[in-house]
Amino acid sequence: MTITITLDPDVAERVEQEVRRAGKPAQAVVNDALRTRLGPEAMASAQEPFHVTPHDFRFAAGLDLDKMNQLSDDLEAAATAQKARE
Repeated sequence: MTITITLDPDVAERVEQEVRRAGKPAQAVVNDALRTRLGPEAMASAQEPFHVTPHDFRFAAGLDLDKMNQLSDDLEAAATAQKARE
């Protein structure tokens, strides 16, 4: 398919730079750029980015959040001890 387009001067310069750098013809450089921009990967990245909404859990002061498994174990041990007393 043949299409005639007019490139803006800054775009034409970037194409020429890539032609010199890669040693490819201008047609190959433009085709590669369009494939990259219009390909399936580009469509996937065009989706709205994922955002995390933080939540303030209001943990008690002095609680080491890096030791949450230890807290879970302590709570489980306390519950088991409570059941043993009953």
